[in-house]
Amino acid sequence: MSAVIGGTPGLRAACACSTARDALWSFAQNRPSLYLVSLFPRDMPGTELIQRMRSLWPDASPILLIPESHPRLLVEALEAGACAYLPKPCAADELVEAIWTVHQGGAVVSSHVAKAIVDHFRAVGSVIRRLTDRERQVLTCLSRGLSQRGIAAELGIDKATVRTHVRNILAKLEVHSTAEAIALYLNPKAPVRVIEAPPLACPRPPVLIPNPQTTTNMLS
Repeated sequence: MSAVIGGTPGLRAACACSTARDALWSFAQNRPSLYLVSLFPRDMPGTELIQRMRSLWPDASPILLIPESHPRLLVEALEAGACAYLPKPCAADELVEAIWTVHQGGAVVSSHVAKAIVDHFRAVGSVIRRLTDRERQVLTCLSRGLSQRGIAAELGIDKATVRTHVRNILAKLEVHSTAEAIALYLNPKAPVRVIEAPPLACPRPPVLIPNPQTTTNMLS
């Protein structure tokens, strides 16, 4: 990854980091204009690292490399503020085009990642449709922050029935907590576009990248 960036005219790899902690420290020292983030750094989820970076350095742009097998985490990355989403691994020319596009203020979603997002939302929609009308009512109440006692009073049913509905909801949505069920239910269906890269004609941006040799969870 460093070789690809360093070998491209107009690009410079400022540093490579194996952990999120090292990335935060190196970022403060080098202040790159954009950075590449693996979904699974050794010590912190990639989405959390992006959130921290965005809060400290909002003008820097993150590019996330994500396995296609994690569409729900990809949606979390959208909410965290990533500007580009590329499959891991990705082709060298695809990476370079994404860097220039983001540097010029654009956003990039590869066709593979876009398909993963679309497939995820289709799956979510089909799962939600499995719920009965009463289960949807219970889930709506949960999303409003009502307790099981409050849901029972709202819907005119007893608390034991509410617990049964909640168990059925978790089973049908294939999640482990009401928080996950609510997140799945409320996840916004944001539009996804694949944006072409602009011509290579802008100032030279330094790039912060994870170290591909220190852990199998980082870029390769």
